[in-house]
Amino acid sequence: MPDLFLRFPLEVHQTIFDTLHKNGTKEELTPYLTVNKCWFALISRRIYKEVKLHAIWHLRDSPNAEYYLSNICSLTFGLGDQVYHPEIIQKWTQPPLQNLEKISFMPGAVFQGHDVDYIIPYLPPSVSTVQLFGARWNFGLLSALRETCRGLRELSIKYPFKGKDFSLDAQGFDSWLQEFASLYSMSVFYTDGNGNETVTRNAWSQLFSQPTLCSLLARPLRRLRLEHRMSDWEYLFNSVTFDSLRELSIIVKPEEISNFPIFADLRKLHISVDAECKEEQHEVLSPICSMTGLKSLRVIFVKPYKLYSSEVMSLTRLTNLKELEIFSSHHEVIGIDSDNDDDDDDDDKDRTKYMPIRIVPSFDENDFDLLASSLRNLRHVCLLFGWQPDSSHVLKSAAYLWWELEYLCLGTNLDLPESILVSGNGYPVFPNMKRLMKVRAYVGDLATDTESIRDDRDALLKYVNDICQNIKVALPRIEGIRFHESYIYDNNPEHQRIGLTQIMADALADNNIDWDWSRYGVDRTWDFGYIV
Repeated sequence: MPDLFLRFPLEVHQTIFDTLHKNGTKEELTPYLTVNKCWFALISRRIYKEVKLHAIWHLRDSPNAEYYLSNICSLTFGLGDQVYHPEIIQKWTQPPLQNLEKISFMPGAVFQGHDVDYIIPYLPPSVSTVQLFGARWNFGLLSALRETCRGLRELSIKYPFKGKDFSLDAQGFDSWLQEFASLYSMSVFYTDGNGNETVTRNAWSQLFSQPTLCSLLARPLRRLRLEHRMSDWEYLFNSVTFDSLRELSIIVKPEEISNFPIFADLRKLHISVDAECKEEQHEVLSPICSMTGLKSLRVIFVKPYKLYSSEVMSLTRLTNLKELEIFSSHHEVIGIDSDNDDDDDDDDKDRTKYMPIRIVPSFDENDFDLLASSLRNLRHVCLLFGWQPDSSHVLKSAAYLWWELEYLCLGTNLDLPESILVSGNGYPVFPNMKRLMKVRAYVGDLATDTESIRDDRDALLKYVNDICQNIKVALPRIEGIRFHESYIYDNNPEHQRIGLTQIMADALADNNIDWDWSRYGVDRTWDFGYIV
């Protein structure tokens, strides 16, 4: 078979090199890569199915450019992409993206009100999904979406900014939505995932009015995700949407959950509970557990909260769950951090302490075993409770009961670094537990106040590096490690705090600390804020 690899355009060479390098294959193997015409056609479709804007810029002078562009189904924009735009448009006034289905922005990137009018030429009639994150809205953009993307089916808006000349009111926004008769998925969130909302909440809460919500509920929606508190739940319960809905994300009060009907066909329920903990409080989890068809459940408590252990154990009824998250997003201020290099008080920042959920009267490793044994399909687990279990016991249970586990976060008192070492010899034990081979991210605490390292800066650095190396050996597919503390300190006031990010990045060798590990990762970007 002739080696056609050298005949490929340079942009294909580079893409293949990048792919091989990302998967851990040595570049020395590339001279032995042989392909044929059929392989070329197939790999082009796969390589260019999902691309970023700068990939189009790199293709602009290729003789095969229009063939590559015809394979693009998803186009992602990022900060700074407008610099590529002029040369792309100089080549094609309307880039030939006849199969493009999805327009989105870099997951997690906040554009902070940047103009994105330059995306308009990339909007062919085939687009059915649009995700706008942090972009500045104006009439030009909305008009282009309305006139070009008539078959829009999914619209996601997060952390939106209104342009200075943007005076659309609630009625106008509702009329604009009505232009998309095929819309079945609507997502609107005012915050950016880090609690930033002041700039956008007031402006956009005026747009998303009760009449707008009512007109949406008149559609057979399959996905409804709103950073919005309904004033009357009967609108939802008596709507067309109630029977068609498969995914629901919304803000609730504890007393409202007890009135929830059973969404028989609901598969994802994500709720943000915005209420203070009271002595006599309504149960939050138990009413939800009647929805036994759920595959994803996220319950986020915005303020300090407690749960009854009976509530937590009621989760054993949700045997179809693949994703489970129960946590609080509340942080308590415990002090002030000052920049040692700058006397400017404006640089002082609050030091905060994460406040996990309290479980009353108790929740221990035996309760965990019972819960885990009932939820065998879990792949993604985040239970941030204020408990102090036997770490080794809990992690062994997780290893043997959750065969498909990819993500694990079990509270701030679970000491994974210590649990993965065999007492006395320092060798990792988890490589023998093949059931945790799929874990790709670790989130936990870091204890740096032990007597042996408290006053020794070098010992602190070695301690963190050793922990990261042990985790890497114990969990061979790990792509990311994150500790709740971003810095560690010693007792020498002349020393600056030590940042952990670079230490962890070094320990993980070629892996990027800003990992994209979870199958749910991108989807979570378009939901309520999360802490991990």
